[in-house]
Amino acid sequence: MTKRFRHIGIEKLLSIGGSYGDLWRRSLSKQLLGGFGVALVMVGGATLGVNYALLRSHLQDQVAARALSITQGIQFATEGAIEAGYSSLLDRVVQNYATLPAVEEIAIVSPKGMTISDSSGWLKNQVYTDKYPQLREAIDQAATTGVETSVRFQRQGKPLLVEILPFSSVLFGTTGKRGVVVAIIDLKQLEAELWQTFSTSTLTMLSGTGVILVLMGFLIHHKVIKPLQDLNQAVFASKATGSFALPEIIPPNEIGFLAQTLDAAFRELEAFEQLHREIAQRRQAEAALRESEARE
Repeated sequence: MTKRFRHIGIEKLLSIGGSYGDLWRRSLSKQLLGGFGVALVMVGGATLGVNYALLRSHLQDQVAARALSITQGIQFATEGAIEAGYSSLLDRVVQNYATLPAVEEIAIVSPKGMTISDSSGWLKNQVYTDKYPQLREAIDQAATTGVETSVRFQRQGKPLLVEILPFSSVLFGTTGKRGVVVAIIDLKQLEAELWQTFSTSTLTMLSGTGVILVLMGFLIHHKVIKPLQDLNQAVFASKATGSFALPEIIPPNEIGFLAQTLDAAFRELEAFEQLHREIAQRRQAEAALRESEARE
């Protein structure tokens, strides 16, 4: 009866270990990492989607703001040179700004529409709008109203943005009109730069996600999978030895609580078996004594 009871008790406890064995065979690490990875992908995908939508909605505004900042910088840098008549310095500033990324051309035009300086080499004192007739109305409007404006057009199949910024100078007299700074921006190149920034941020986020998954995998294996594996092996080893050996390293968490519970259950089972053996031995001794007395 003792052996039968002990066998039933151990099998009950081993059924717990068997469930952990099944859990291990289903790869707990893959389940945990998979769930965490899906969560990261969902959050990251939603973030990228929002960034993409915002980038598309604000792309044109960003392009216009960049073009405006260029024309404002040229206005500030050349205003003194125009009044002092430093044409060579003026040309140098215009050429330097024309080397900026996505800048096709920079020009400074007088209130009468004459070219003061042009990075493309258009002759000075020539009517600037003879080269770009489609800009005539916008340049005249900016020079008259003093309000910056922008125009979009295509040249040789290339989309361009033209930012026109009016400015005043004592050299222009009292004509009531202003000179203008013209900046022609390559929209395709500028948009490509913005998309490259978006792609770089996307790759950075994906790389960070990969690093997080690797670290999470290491932590899950070290903090969860390895302790569970050790506990699982200890439970299965008890089937052969009949006693439960608590693993040396037990984390102070739910896994440790489970290990301590199993250890306590095995100890109670051993104590009960010991009590059962003592009772059986006592009964055997009493039976032997009665048998001896009966013979006498």
